[in-house]
Amino acid sequence: MKQDILLLSTLLSLALLTAFCGKSSTERTVANIPTIPTGTGLVADSETSMALVANNMDEATTAAAQGDSASDTSASLALAYPLKLVITQTRSCTVDTTDLSADVDITYSGSNTRTGIFGSTQNTASGTETRVWTNTTSSAQQVCGPLQKYVKIDWTSVSDVNGLHLVDTTQRSHTIVQTFERASRTLMRTLSDAEQGTRNITWATPSGATDTTTVTKTVDSTVTHTSTLTKVSGATVSLTATHATLAGTPFNVTVTRDTTGKILTLTKNGTMTITRAQQFYITNVYSNVLLTVASSDPCVPTSGTLTTNIYNSSTDTTPIKTYTITFGGSGPTIANDTTATTDFTSNIDHSCALVN
Repeated sequence: MKQDILLLSTLLSLALLTAFCGKSSTERTVANIPTIPTGTGLVADSETSMALVANNMDEATTAAAQGDSASDTSASLALAYPLKLVITQTRSCTVDTTDLSADVDITYSGSNTRTGIFGSTQNTASGTETRVWTNTTSSAQQVCGPLQKYVKIDWTSVSDVNGLHLVDTTQRSHTIVQTFERASRTLMRTLSDAEQGTRNITWATPSGATDTTTVTKTVDSTVTHTSTLTKVSGATVSLTATHATLAGTPFNVTVTRDTTGKILTLTKNGTMTITRAQQFYITNVYSNVLLTVASSDPCVPTSGTLTTNIYNSSTDTTPIKTYTITFGGSGPTIANDTTATTDFTSNIDHSCALVN
């Protein structure tokens, strides 16, 4: 059963294309997969609940960082992916003179196969994304860079950054197919993850600012993740959950940069939710959660707190469980719950890329 839950946790945390990052812990042998816990059952199963929270933290990081490296030469961090999957991006940027926007269309693809003693693992990724850039405070036409792949933004310019608005529509998927030999039989298992939704981001500079060393972003986001395991028997286990900012209350991010426009830190404040209708509702309240982009592990915050409240439904007012996660130099900890701390830490993707 321990292996069953570990694989389920992997399934739940496979939001791999959200930030093009993830684990390579999918090669486990299991006989049965337990039913997805709901309500009080989710509270009792900290591995599943903490996998969902870690998944949400990845989504919050993606939303917080979305668009900030948009230039022809952006390269803040190298992309990482499980099983050394290399992702190819095909990009095009076009100008729309009607609404003064610049539209970037991206197609993602990647595939590789690894063969071992007991079988092989095929890893594929694909998807599309559309990014529409405008500026809400100026009448300037947004333009494409010289390579016609990115919108051209001067991240050191107050007029370029203040009022900058991005509508990002994503539809991406990732699949791992495992084929292995057992008792002279060839067996197959498939893990897949898909995301679909829209993130809206608006940048602002402080009143009277003469540089962009500190800017703020507001984020409204609704992205649905569907993770599915097809077992060797052909039976499937699927979890669809929607990760979203709190309705009517945008997520707030503070971005600090150096004088060249390169991101140094991201500080997240606000609430993001996880919803599975008629089964559970989770709120994750981020308070001064600091991501240091220059560190070797940028997706693990170095300070701040994340308060998780688990409810039976979105109409409930009293949570059935509350976790307070504190981030520090030695990693995240959950007060008086070493098991949940371990479960949460084991589900964090440690190599997220902030390159867009």
